[in-house]
Amino acid sequence: MKFGFRIPSLKKKISSNLSITKALRSKFRMPKGYALITSPRKSIYNRIYNRVSMTFNSIFELFFGS
Repeated sequence: MKFGFRIPSLKKKISSNLSITKALRSKFRMPKGYALITSPRKSIYNRIYNRVSMTFNSIFELFFGS
């Protein structure tokens, strides 16, 4: 953890304002479900994770029915 004053980085500020994904999100107001366009790596990971992982409720329904 850092103590003291925060020193803003001019390089990071410029690069964040010029990023393509930020421009897409702010210009077109991407609705839910368009994550594949703005952050494809994250959306593909989340889609695979949600289909493969199981919760306690899904295991319970699998064995005992709904």
